[in-house]
Amino acid sequence: MEEFKISSSIIESVSYYGKNMFVKLKNEKLLAYNSVPQNVFEEFIKADAHDEFYTKRIISAFPSRRMA
Repeated sequence: MEEFKISSSIIESVSYYGKNMFVKLKNEKLLAYNSVPQNVFEEFIKADAHDEFYTKRIISAFPSRRMA
């Protein structure tokens, strides 16, 4: 599972494995988002505004659970 560093004020890195997207926040929390299609993850990595994409396309659309 490859970890991608992105330009964000709140996110440290993201990774993807088996339709689960993992988001490591800068405050050290690790969140798992379930049933995220791979194309949505790829759009997220390529987005110009990661924070906006995260709040509008990820948080509101996919269930999450705190991992750490």
